[in-house]
Amino acid sequence: MPDTGAQPAVPEPVPPPGPDNPRTSGLDARSALSVLGLTVLIVVASLVVIISVMSVLQDPSVGVSGQGIEIALIAFQASLVGLTLWASRLFGPYPQTLGLHGRIESVGWLVVVVGVMCVAWAASLWLSLNVFREQMLQDIATYKDAFFGEAQTRVVAIVSTVIGAPVSEELLFRGFLLGGLIRFGVGVWLAVLISNGLWTGMHAGYSALGLIEVFVAGLFLSAAFLVSRSIWPPIVLHVLFNVAALVVMVAVVGA
Repeated sequence: MPDTGAQPAVPEPVPPPGPDNPRTSGLDARSALSVLGLTVLIVVASLVVIISVMSVLQDPSVGVSGQGIEIALIAFQASLVGLTLWASRLFGPYPQTLGLHGRIESVGWLVVVVGVMCVAWAASLWLSLNVFREQMLQDIATYKDAFFGEAQTRVVAIVSTVIGAPVSEELLFRGFLLGGLIRFGVGVWLAVLISNGLWTGMHAGYSALGLIEVFVAGLFLSAAFLVSRSIWPPIVLHVLFNVAALVVMVAVVGA
């Protein structure tokens, strides 16, 4: 045949499935298990960090002070962030693996998620104050010394709660784990249950009521991540949720 000079059509590369492209051609079990295994490893390694820091800060006569515990907690959160960034690079650039791009998609659905979350939080608060008050006070007692003790301890506790926890936990459990499981073909509902179950398990010191509230909050944070395809909305919502919880705690303790 004569050479017409026409070049064969080259198909456009298909972006990998994930928060930017939720469709997948099938389950990549090995990669999905790698993401899950790395998440567990990151949590375990960070627990080793917090135990090590607490042992260094421990006073043989009085144990670890409240400020020491909060400093160790920030070290734990910093370890989560650092190890998550390292692990995510094994699977691609940060915007793809963690949803760190600034673009927010499905703004309408995100507004719906936020609205329903606010209603659910208000209902949960009413139940906690009027029906499950004892369990709520039990959870508050866990943090009472940190937030009502010395001024330095309060500052460290606020930084840990308002900044450290939302950033570290959302990057790991929503960005890396949830996004990774979906990217490698795990069904959305199963991926949400796995990521949210592990996140809830990390709050094992809470009462049964507290664990239920954490799990439900995680469902809304997961929904915000999925509809926006960005990690920033769940981080912001997590910050606002923790701030609201602090305001409620101060109001209840001061009442």
